[in-house]
Amino acid sequence: MALSRKTIDVVKATAPVVAEHAVEITSTFYPLMFKNNPEVLTFFNKGHQKEGRQPRALADAVVAFASHIEDLGAIKPAVDKIAARHVALSVKPEHYAIVHKNLMAAIGQVLGDAVTPEIGQAWSDAVLALAGICIDAEEALYKQAETRKGGWRYEREFEVSAKEKVAEDTVRFQFKPCDGGSKDGFEFTPGQYLTVRVPEVSAPRHYTLTSKPGAEYLEITTRLVSGGDMSNFMHKETKVGDKVLLGAPMGVYVPEPSGKPAVLVSAGIGETPMLAFLQSLPRSRIAGALHVDRSKARHAFDAIFQDAKLPFYKTVYSSEGAPDVSALAKELVEATGPDADYYVCGPNSFMADIEGALREQNVSSVISEVFGTGSVRTNTEAQQAMEEAGGAQ
Repeated sequence: MALSRKTIDVVKATAPVVAEHAVEITSTFYPLMFKNNPEVLTFFNKGHQKEGRQPRALADAVVAFASHIEDLGAIKPAVDKIAARHVALSVKPEHYAIVHKNLMAAIGQVLGDAVTPEIGQAWSDAVLALAGICIDAEEALYKQAETRKGGWRYEREFEVSAKEKVAEDTVRFQFKPCDGGSKDGFEFTPGQYLTVRVPEVSAPRHYTLTSKPGAEYLEITTRLVSGGDMSNFMHKETKVGDKVLLGAPMGVYVPEPSGKPAVLVSAGIGETPMLAFLQSLPRSRIAGALHVDRSKARHAFDAIFQDAKLPFYKTVYSSEGAPDVSALAKELVEATGPDADYYVCGPNSFMADIEGALREQNVSSVISEVFGTGSVRTNTEAQQAMEEAGGAQ
């Protein structure tokens, strides 16, 4: 829907107040929505709610939309990421009415009498406009997903065709469709993820594809996470022959079209998208790779990267001593140059530290992938808020 001049002016005028209370609003919104519409719980990772990641990610999106309400092209990267995640989860247009109802109720609850009828109507129209933008973007992705080779819309039943331990606490799973339709292979963009749903776990999880495009199966490689419902179930309970529901390959963390040299930087299971890039990019484009892990026994893809004979490749294991991130960044940039695209994936604290260290070495292009919701910045803020709340008790 097109926003009126009056609506735009009201939203711009009140955006600073909403921004000041944005996290409080979204932290109110989620419990309210789960109480009023419990059917949507199947879309949400409980851990991200508990850690405060989801409310901060939504608050960031709402503030960005309001701040760029006259230049919505500026928020396209954020919309693309949200749309990909929603399509992976099989979100449908009717779910946005639920979001609108509960978000407006949360705004009223937090801001109280400050929300005049005029302000309430303007923000209601703005939320609906943002919903329309997302719905259109998601429909385009649904159409793309179902027209690719081997593609489908929403969820599709697959069978676990292979399960193999490839490192300590690390297991590779392969899936083939129960309807048999994979003879032409599966088309996707390297770096995209697969969404796995099983009835024994309340919400699905996303895992980077480690199979190559065109294979007759889809493959993920997962790390056992302490307290992680899905990883524990898959590692300990899932067997070859079991059935799962999969969302079509989605995601925006894919190689940049710049053609610039690529440097692959990872920690832990964050090496999975780096494997996808290693398998797909011209070898001449990959300037180097750095991987940090707890121990060599947990490093699943070391042999593959060793065999690639990249111009620069370094592994660091924290069991042998805490890594010096600044020194690693300096060594990496000296070997590969500051003008490359640096792809970074791993635990949030690692990504925050390595990005800062790379910036200090005059690297301008650092492209990070967060496993789950939010961004490195919003997840760092959520972690800091949790620590401050814990310290205040």
